[in-house]
Amino acid sequence: TTAPSFTVSTSPANLATYDTLTTQATVTVHFPLGYVGSVQVACTNLTSSDGASPQGRRTQALLRGRSDPTSTTYPNCTGSGIGSVALDSASPANGIVSSSGGGGTATVVFDVTGNGVGSGYFTFTGTDTSTSNQASANENFTANEPFTIVPVASTAQIYSGLPATVALKVTGTHGFGGSVTVYYSGSSGGGIN
Repeated sequence: TTAPSFTVSTSPANLATYDTLTTQATVTVHFPLGYVGSVQVACTNLTSSDGASPQGRRTQALLRGRSDPTSTTYPNCTGSGIGSVALDSASPANGIVSSSGGGGTATVVFDVTGNGVGSGYFTFTGTDTSTSNQASANENFTANEPFTIVPVASTAQIYSGLPATVALKVTGTHGFGGSVTVYYSGSSGGGIN
């Protein structure tokens, strides 16, 4: 008789991350009636919106070998606007959840810290600690800057040979309270130096 298998799901449906700020992704393991065992949940891969996944093959090999089952950080889940993914301190030790046969669910929470902009999806994988059976789910993400920049005036008055000032309004969003450096990065031309 084959033992019933577990499944995993992720939330929120689309994770929004912001540069230098931490948000959370939740992975839920769904245990069917009769399942007895433990499942270790990990972030196993990040695929950017352009489809790149340079670490993917290496990650799957590491999971099968479980070279470091006590790791709580996931370097293969960085890039494309993501600085780090780590097991939240309130989650079960090493991301391991268990079932004694009664069915139900268990959750593992991951802290996701932004680093620039990008988009794509994470793959979170649950691995049975005894049989190495696996189930995976993807979590979409978008990574953005935690502030907006808009011009104060809709047009700037610029006169030949005279200096001009362009005022910008920088507004922190999503709890951002740091500093922002604004500089001109375009090319000179059209009378602007």
